[in-house]
Amino acid sequence: MRSSCWVTRRDASVAVTARRLQVRGRAFRCESSEQPRPSLPQWQSAEAHGIPPVNSPRSWLRWLLAITATCGAGVSLFLQSAGMYGQAGAAFARACGAGPRFDCASVLSSQWGQLGPLPTATWGFIYFAFVALWLGIAGLPNRAGRARHLPLVLLVIAGSAASLFYTWIMLTALPAMCPWCLVAHGLNAILLIGLLVTWPRGPAEARPAGVAPDPPRPSAARLAVVAALSMSWGLASIASAAAWYYYVAAGTARGAWLDATNNVDYVSWQVESGRRFDLPVASDDFIVGAENAPHLLVAFLDFECPHCREFEAGLAALLRRHPDRLRVALKHYPMSQACSNRLPPSHDRHRFACDAARAAVAAQRIGTREQAWKYRQLLYANVAEFARRPFVALAMTVGLDPQRFGGALADPHVASQIANDVSLARSLEVDGAGALFLDGRRLPTWRITTTDPQPRMNEVETWRLWDRLLRARPIAGTAPTAE
Repeated sequence: MRSSCWVTRRDASVAVTARRLQVRGRAFRCESSEQPRPSLPQWQSAEAHGIPPVNSPRSWLRWLLAITATCGAGVSLFLQSAGMYGQAGAAFARACGAGPRFDCASVLSSQWGQLGPLPTATWGFIYFAFVALWLGIAGLPNRAGRARHLPLVLLVIAGSAASLFYTWIMLTALPAMCPWCLVAHGLNAILLIGLLVTWPRGPAEARPAGVAPDPPRPSAARLAVVAALSMSWGLASIASAAAWYYYVAAGTARGAWLDATNNVDYVSWQVESGRRFDLPVASDDFIVGAENAPHLLVAFLDFECPHCREFEAGLAALLRRHPDRLRVALKHYPMSQACSNRLPPSHDRHRFACDAARAAVAAQRIGTREQAWKYRQLLYANVAEFARRPFVALAMTVGLDPQRFGGALADPHVASQIANDVSLARSLEVDGAGALFLDGRRLPTWRITTTDPQPRMNEVETWRLWDRLLRARPIAGTAPTAE
């Protein structure tokens, strides 16, 4: 004998097996299947009050509409990314290249691609996300909850009207159409049709005396959850768009600043009008260039500083271009308090810079100028290995005796020389590694860069800057390229 269960509440009127209960009621009792099935009044029928069974078409339609709204949010987010960040992807390019009338970029960059402070696609994302949250959490209404569901229907009607308007704009006012925008508008039309089809119709059923009416759905608690999630989602979208606009504005300001300062005239004016300092050059400094050159360039460098590495890489080309006009003294400013207690805590950034500076001075003391120069280049090339203390091995690479190198490395005069360089830099108000002084005046930069998002050296303008600073014509036949 198999048992059957039926719901004693008014939420359902079907009897199912106890092993697979498919009704919405919670309180039920099981009886023998031989007992007669109770007859429930019409007012106890779930279908009579707009409550579909779990597997009814109306229930599946709810989730289909929620998925449709989620797809609309994804398309809107895709359009926002393509319009704001310029990251469209291959699918975007293929869809927009389907014909001469299709050009998503021109649509997104037009005046209609912006609605108030945000891109139109951002508003579309907020709209579709709200509809998806409502359908997924609050669900579809019953007859008693039609008033609570009305705001969503009105919102989708307004969204569909906006879709018609933007489609008309693409057809009449713009020279091209955006296929992905049309996809979003089509999804909006599906939402409108689905909500109208699932709208509960007809008057409420009459109830016997003493019978409480069905509670309205969606419930107030579910609507509160939808409102909270939608607000947080919308604020996150607005914050993302605001951050992007701030980034664009900062990039524009940076470009304007570079246009004003990153040029030969401005850098030359800063050098010529700057304060002149008295920079002593000691006999133990590493000096390259002509001994009797009329111009002296003093650099305070750190072997863990990327800008310092770029400077020394371009220094060889600069000396080839002006071999008799420039003398360069390479001093040390390791951003590590292990070398000098005069270094402020904010400059204590490079853990191994002090050891690298001592190794460079030791190589200079026991080797030739060529060996010391090669050793400096090896230090820059092996920054990633500094934690393993490769200084003795690198010295052997350039032909230095490891025992003599170790003795020079432990010489207190080496540490004293670096400390003196740091003290001199602090007296000159140097605020970081890579500071340059040409003939005693601060040189803000040694090169002119491009205005790209990732600036590169503008070789033509850089060499024109140095030709002006040194007031000389370059040696014939020297190529204006950095090594």
